[in-house]
Amino acid sequence: MDGFFVHAPARRLAPARGFGKCRGAMVFHDPRPPAREPAFNLPPVVVQLLAVLVLIQAGRSLLSDYNDYVLMSWLAFVPARLTLWLSPGRLDDVVGALAQSTVGQDVGDRLQLVQLLLADGGVRLWTLLSYGFLHGSWLHLASNGLWLAAFGSPVARRLGPGRFLNLMALSTIGGALLHWWSRDLDVLPLVGASAGISGATAAAIRFVFAPGNISAKGYRTQLRLRDGKSVTFGNLSWRSLTDLDRDDARYHRFVTALAQAIAKANPRARFIGGKPRPIWLGMALVGGLSLAMIVFFALRAFQQGQTNAGLFALLLLAASAWQVWPLIALNRPRELTPGEVPDELVPGRRPDA
Repeated sequence: MDGFFVHAPARRLAPARGFGKCRGAMVFHDPRPPAREPAFNLPPVVVQLLAVLVLIQAGRSLLSDYNDYVLMSWLAFVPARLTLWLSPGRLDDVVGALAQSTVGQDVGDRLQLVQLLLADGGVRLWTLLSYGFLHGSWLHLASNGLWLAAFGSPVARRLGPGRFLNLMALSTIGGALLHWWSRDLDVLPLVGASAGISGATAAAIRFVFAPGNISAKGYRTQLRLRDGKSVTFGNLSWRSLTDLDRDDARYHRFVTALAQAIAKANPRARFIGGKPRPIWLGMALVGGLSLAMIVFFALRAFQQGQTNAGLFALLLLAASAWQVWPLIALNRPRELTPGEVPDELVPGRRPDA
């Protein structure tokens, strides 16, 4: 909305008990003591999980190298151990893969590690989960911890502690099985919570980034005043980098009431939908060029016989068009009638409204 100015006459507020003046603003004095803010603005289950990971890493730092290796042998996941349990006859394959991987390395140290990891021949199925509690270094733990705090928090709030831990456990087990499928003869231990955190990230993407467009179906309204100032509001309320609340119904009611009040107060006010035309043309040009480049890549891949790459490009093209088209269509600049509130730009209208 461009070129609009409303002057609302000031009204004297009636004195009310419990109110007072502070630099011209009305403030409410609450006799109750202020609520204590938590030390960590994270769900308790995420804080507790991070604390467990830190304590385990700190305890390992106190162990000798040999005892740490023993702990790794009992808790880390070793793909070759699962392979030999399922197919004992593949021992020669494991030895051959080990010989190829030790070219130019200290074979003695590697064989001692392998003997420690595979000596008893047991499968140790619990390592499919327990490896997620170990980390290779403090830097490894710090990077995983930051990722868990960012993407695990919204999932923990949405699912609750029990289902969140179940999701982390299943993702950790799935990550171990996927690693075994791709490196079934590997004798090196696998550690880290990356698989579980990846599962939490995938779950966060499922509801944080809604499938309508890149901005999680975010809509906004901007009120531009005659003096050049503007007020912007939208339907999304961000609580953190990834955690948001979406309230389309109240957003639609507010914008509708505001548009009607503006049209009644100033019939000359302009109602404009979409982005400014130069910005929209730039968005359309970049989006069209991006899709054209993907099409060119797909055609070249099929011409060179790279069928898998071509199919992947077509899948990427479909996903990109799914995101780019609403971005261009909804932001198309157009004039609206005074007081008009299009449903495609301001969602949330009730069916009976």
